[in-house]
Amino acid sequence: MNKAFLMTYDILIASFYRNKLLKKCLESVLEKESTKLNKIFVLVHKSDLSSQELLAKYDRVKQIVVADIPKPGASRNILIKHSVSPYLFFIDDDAYVSQNYFDVVERLIEKQRYDVIGGPDQAPTESNLSQHVLARLMQSRLLMGPTYKRHSCDQEQRGSEVNLTLCNLWMKRELFFEKGFSFDESLSRCEENVLLEQIEAGENSLLYTPELIVHHHRREAIFDILKIQFFSGYYRGVCFYKEKTTFKLFFLIPIITGLLIFLTPIFPFIIALYLVYFLMTLGLSFKLLYEFKKIKAFVYTMIIVPIIHTGFSIGIFLGSVFGSIHAKR
Repeated sequence: MNKAFLMTYDILIASFYRNKLLKKCLESVLEKESTKLNKIFVLVHKSDLSSQELLAKYDRVKQIVVADIPKPGASRNILIKHSVSPYLFFIDDDAYVSQNYFDVVERLIEKQRYDVIGGPDQAPTESNLSQHVLARLMQSRLLMGPTYKRHSCDQEQRGSEVNLTLCNLWMKRELFFEKGFSFDESLSRCEENVLLEQIEAGENSLLYTPELIVHHHRREAIFDILKIQFFSGYYRGVCFYKEKTTFKLFFLIPIITGLLIFLTPIFPFIIALYLVYFLMTLGLSFKLLYEFKKIKAFVYTMIIVPIIHTGFSIGIFLGSVFGSIHAKR
């Protein structure tokens, strides 16, 4: 195998009925005509004709059409099976790469030192206030704990499931075809957390670098955010049974919070703790009011922070209690 081939990469995208976001994603990765980019593989549903019509316009794109929408892990595994290049870039269809992104990553893969490379996701450059507030909140330790690193331009460091995110992730193809790793197909969320933990335990090299930024469009509706956070929490709890090392001590905080939420009707004095939480959220809201100079930023933060914490805490508590049943499926 010659050195030129070793430098090439494929881009893998699963996209279902979001052709406008997909178009933005594709345009960003095709904007720089790189000789190292081999092929873009996109998984689409057979009924998603708009996306299929869009993809047909691009020479470097190969469509993979499925009859049923697979779970996220299965979607990634299907894409991996079709890949051919030594490096694979996983990006979500609702994200797009920053300027000079591929200059940075190509410099890194030329060294061939790292099995996994990733960086943070941030707000779309041209988006509304809610998108920017959400992105800023994701960088808050109060809201995200140590996982804030997935969304913040922190210093370069060893990668792990705590600071790497699947919407912006590079992996050597040999991890799957020679070392036998794969995404867990039973999980509807957090499938990358289990995989990254297993890869790291196998003494492979992982890198987090703030130079690799993708801009990620997030859902803004309150119910959508609540649902996303609930299932993120629930499947995080399931992961504890799938791969025990995915449990970190800091997860005790949301687990206990979820328990306290259920105990509040029985022990009303717990409400006193909510006052402390209210004051912490109020402080964060004033901080974002100062940063954005918009009342909407204050109001949106006061609403969204409790929604995110409540959804995730209830989810991770239930996942920690009942996750063993799901993990055996």
